[in-house]
Amino acid sequence: MRRYSGLFYDAHGPCSRCGSERVVGFGWMERTFCIVITEGGFRDVRVRRYMCKGCRRTFLADAPFYDGCLYGKPIVDLCLYLAASNPFNRVESILKIFGLIGILIRTTLYYPGIGL
Repeated sequence: MRRYSGLFYDAHGPCSRCGSERVVGFGWMERTFCIVITEGGFRDVRVRRYMCKGCRRTFLADAPFYDGCLYGKPIVDLCLYLAASNPFNRVESILKIFGLIGILIRTTLYYPGIGL
């Protein structure tokens, strides 16, 4: 988790709406990678925002996040892996040992079929 803290993501592909390669930088967006129980608290990364010159749509650079999910992919994958073979309260205990808090409930809302 520490290796993601403070990173910048600016790699991008074409516009997902119209496919145009003509894009320009349109600022940065702070995203929370995870919340860790430490004196520091949050682990944030900066993701570059782009605007398509063809359709004027804004989109984010490629970053380690699932669409519509607040936390980074490795954190979500860990929650789903643990939830597949452990009861809910045990997963919360394991995540607390890792210093991660309040993630499982929100993750299971996006992936309801994991059978908790």
